[in-house]
Amino acid sequence: MPVAPPRDCAHLYSTNTIPNPQEATAVQREVDNLKRKIAELRSQLQERDAALAARWIWRSVGVGPDELSHAFEEIGFWLNRSGDFPKGLEVLMNHGFESDDDDDLDAECKSANMVLAQSLADGPILDHLHLQYHDSRCFGNLVEALHSYSAIAKSKIRPWDCLRSLSLEFQDDWAESEDPS
Repeated sequence: MPVAPPRDCAHLYSTNTIPNPQEATAVQREVDNLKRKIAELRSQLQERDAALAARWIWRSVGVGPDELSHAFEEIGFWLNRSGDFPKGLEVLMNHGFESDDDDDLDAECKSANMVLAQSLADGPILDHLHLQYHDSRCFGNLVEALHSYSAIAKSKIRPWDCLRSLSLEFQDDWAESEDPS
């Protein structure tokens, strides 16, 4: 016995007509499907609420250069959900750059480090900062950017002033720049 799809039962919504057995079965199936979806959504909402309430989950975030440049505000929202828990940021600047040209890589690195410097100057106060770089030259760009932001910082206490731990990781050996400044 074929069951009428719910769209064939549309006339039931605007009349007082009693559904035939096929229509009743189709409507009941649709009601059951909707109840199942509601139960799933309630479960997801409870999981979401539980995750938001578990503030320790939000205490740290790791990003690459692409996420850093597109998600500056989201990083702050994420970390601020942690409440009073110590906040940590892990930035992996050793991947995500697409060019093989050294000049292009240097420009991409400078751009990403400007965003990182802005985050460190204007973002949430951090307890832990882990920076991972391909080489020391790219890290030098961050130091230059931080000097620029320290001169124009919006607040008197900069987030990096409160760091309890800083870890630096380089894939290549440390290379001194030719410019001693």
